[in-house]
Amino acid sequence: GSKYYQKQIDKNELFKVNTIADLRNFNGYYEGQEISLLGYYNSGDKPPLNYKFTIVDFDTKIDDGGSIIKSSRGLWVAQFGNEINSSDFGAFDENHGDSTSKLQKLYDFAILNNKKINITHLHYITSSIKLNRSAEESRIATITTTGNNVGGFIKYNGGFVFDSDNTDTSDFIFTSLRLMLFGDSVLINGDNIIRVRIENTHLVWGGFIHAPNRWLQSIRIKNNTVRNNTIPVVFFNHCFDSTFSDNVIEWGTTFIESNQTVKKVSEFKQDCAGIRIENNCIEGLKDTPIKLGRIVGGSIKGNFFESNIVSNLSNIDLSFSGL
Repeated sequence: GSKYYQKQIDKNELFKVNTIADLRNFNGYYEGQEISLLGYYNSGDKPPLNYKFTIVDFDTKIDDGGSIIKSSRGLWVAQFGNEINSSDFGAFDENHGDSTSKLQKLYDFAILNNKKINITHLHYITSSIKLNRSAEESRIATITTTGNNVGGFIKYNGGFVFDSDNTDTSDFIFTSLRLMLFGDSVLINGDNIIRVRIENTHLVWGGFIHAPNRWLQSIRIKNNTVRNNTIPVVFFNHCFDSTFSDNVIEWGTTFIESNQTVKKVSEFKQDCAGIRIENNCIEGLKDTPIKLGRIVGGSIKGNFFESNIVSNLSNIDLSFSGL
């Protein structure tokens, strides 16, 4: 079992340790003792974070590298505010290797505890972060991921940054991220993706959001810059009540594509209802910018098109505005 060391100390004294390894090697002297962690791998490599010591549930709690750190005799429990830095779970830049497992632990904790996530570095990942959250379970909380124009994700081997095993994935906000998604990688993939916002984000090579088997609903993709995308930025089977506005899409392939796109009008199925594609700048694409089946309601207006290649039209350049 767990127990405290015996030592007389001033309870007002705030101990400090330099690294996460130091914290694991330090046992608290009393229940609730607080300590300041000054870095993760090295002192000062991330903002300081306080932890409190307890022996409660020592045998059942798991060290996740961020919210709970186990010493030999007890637990150090992170004192997070409303926001968690990805570096608090040991996720740093590409020089520190693959961050997938660290980010998975971060997201599992954030989803359970309704925390905002601050992506502090350009994280290298090799597999997907699973978003195990259904719409029925998430009506009261939104998980916000922000890179503050610095942090984001780099993926070389295709697949998805975020992937969902659930029927419904909902209530996520991605803002101010840097995305380098090589190998046809996609930021978020799922079956039914509901109430997701992607804003003020810079993407190169890959795509934002794909629901190839089912639908998107109440999606907002706004004020983003996309360059050299090798796959559609947005791809779906059906789409409802969604807005794609004020984006700059340059030098890649298709911006928005429906999986229901067919050649014969008689074969069109209703795949878009209340879709709004407005005020985007779409330039230099190597394929048809927007590929949709039948649209019911919504609007396509105020967009600017220049020097886009329309497939199946003898490679005629498409340059016009106001649509």
